[in-house]
Amino acid sequence: MTASTHTSEYNNWTNIYTLKGHDDGIASLAITADENIFLSGSWDGTIKMWDLNHQQPVQSFIWRDNSVLSVAISPNGETAISGSRDKTLKLWDLSNGSLIFTLKGHNDWVHAVTITPDGNKALSGSWDNTIKLWDLEQGELINTLVGHNSFVRSVAIAPDGLTALSGGDDEVLKLWDLTTGELLHTFGGHKGSVTSVAYAPDGKTALSGSWDETAILWDLQNYKPIHTLIGHVDTVRTVAFSKDGNLGLTGGWDKMVNLWDLSCGEMLHSFAGHEKEVNAVTFALDGKIALSGSRDCTIRIWGNQDIFGKVN
Repeated sequence: MTASTHTSEYNNWTNIYTLKGHDDGIASLAITADENIFLSGSWDGTIKMWDLNHQQPVQSFIWRDNSVLSVAISPNGETAISGSRDKTLKLWDLSNGSLIFTLKGHNDWVHAVTITPDGNKALSGSWDNTIKLWDLEQGELINTLVGHNSFVRSVAIAPDGLTALSGGDDEVLKLWDLTTGELLHTFGGHKGSVTSVAYAPDGKTALSGSWDETAILWDLQNYKPIHTLIGHVDTVRTVAFSKDGNLGLTGGWDKMVNLWDLSCGEMLHSFAGHEKEVNAVTFALDGKIALSGSRDCTIRIWGNQDIFGKVN
């Protein structure tokens, strides 16, 4: 399929519906492996669980007076972990919304969190400039990765669970060996804080977003950029891959959600509707729809209305 064919297809995408329920901005989104249930973390101190077939949250997890900055779901969909301004991480039971335990060790906000493919470990990035690897079975710290010289804003784990990427206010991306904690490579190229990072499903490439208003597609095997995605006019706060790795999704502080053909770096479509910054994006239903969370307290579902009806 050519880029022009792609563009025509996504021109039919629209804001299918808008989810409301949070009392403050959305900071993070996470979706289950089957792409039917997703979580939203908010500055209002709650995590809400949503079913894509419904327009109301099916469950809420309350973190009292601390903003939820990041959230991730285990591969089996049974638990979730979140990071907050109170410097801790919390592991939640998704079946009933109960708190399993709290992880302490960071000295500043926990701005990013993700879970290993086997579900046994979590990785967190903090404004204390460190990355921590946690044992989710024992609730203990395994290792602290030190290398950034400023806030860590984003972390991601490779599909094979062997390496991880991190991005921070020092304007670089770092590649880590999760087994040894060794720093493998530092990627320079952005001219502003690296706000977000994601691995492609095959683990060979990665996307990063930055305050420099760009996203970069990286070749992780040869340590070099493939494409620079130019289309936002403010910070690129969030990035995501489609399940097949062919499409990229970015959200920015320009209130826009942009869809990209990663084979050529071409922007396929730009979606307007949010009234404030977009802080989180993800694909769902095999790339047939996209989700975005914003500082305007809403989550928007984007896609072709006809296709959405068929997959439901």
